[in-house]
Amino acid sequence: MSSIIRVLDRRSGITYVYSSESYWDKEKKAPRNRRKLIGKVDPQTGDVVPTSGTRRRAMERNEEEARKRLREDIQGVDNDRSILSQKYRDALDQFDISLQNLEKDIQSKRKEIESTRRMLLES
Repeated sequence: MSSIIRVLDRRSGITYVYSSESYWDKEKKAPRNRRKLIGKVDPQTGDVVPTSGTRRRAMERNEEEARKRLREDIQGVDNDRSILSQKYRDALDQFDISLQNLEKDIQSKRKEIESTRRMLLES
């Protein structure tokens, strides 16, 4: 048996109209219903405005595409982060090498100053 039912969506305040058909589920041994969206009720006129239900599917598709783009962006950021990390590590290594060279230069200059000082004190 088929009937028309109205369901109020409390979140949006929209009343949807469905065609509902009862059937017997042999596996569960209980009556069940199949619903098919017909449309929604126009609040001003009270008429049923047919809808295809494709907006929800389109929104779900757009959400999935947005999730996919977000995952790709996150992967890109991770890749950029690893590239930057490597660049920073390389820069720090170069800085360490420069510091070591400066320390060697300072030690050699100190030795020169010390030897010059000794020569001046001896003379």
